[in-house]
Amino acid sequence: LSNIDDYLSFYCAPCLLGHKCANLFSIPFSMYRNGADRIAKLQNDGFILKLLYTLNNKVHLLLYSQNFMLKTLASREVKHALHFFCYECLGQDALQMLFEKLKFFSNKMDSQFPHEIGLFLGYPPQDVLQYYVNKGEGYIFSGYWKVYTNPLWAKAKFLQYDEARSSLLKIRDLNQDKSALFSA
Repeated sequence: LSNIDDYLSFYCAPCLLGHKCANLFSIPFSMYRNGADRIAKLQNDGFILKLLYTLNNKVHLLLYSQNFMLKTLASREVKHALHFFCYECLGQDALQMLFEKLKFFSNKMDSQFPHEIGLFLGYPPQDVLQYYVNKGEGYIFSGYWKVYTNPLWAKAKFLQYDEARSSLLKIRDLNQDKSALFSA
């Protein structure tokens, strides 16, 4: 992966194509600095690219659709799970609380990573809760997240996400071939 578009296509295709509210990924700091134009285009397309923290010369980012995120956070199951993780606020305020927890985590590495981030990534609330309660053990299988409940649904979602990635990578490759053709 050689530029920010490659990373976005590979790690964020499900979000970019509307299959989930957000994706988490990291890129080299230098690539992030050089990607200002792409980041601005994402914002014009209705996405937010939030710098969460920097660690080991990498920038850890959350790409999300504001509308899809707020819809996800408004579901009854997600609200219940957020309450379990001591979120007394909802919607955009809950998102801000997550950002603060991640900032604290990055500044004090002996603190616990906020595993409730899975709720903000569109993972099933029951799987996020089971992951936390079981300390990441005892899952049925893993892929985009560790699955504890509803494996058939999860497998279908994983396939959908894989197909989204494949589609975006093909489109990117076609665009690169066209660029090379016209610049020759």
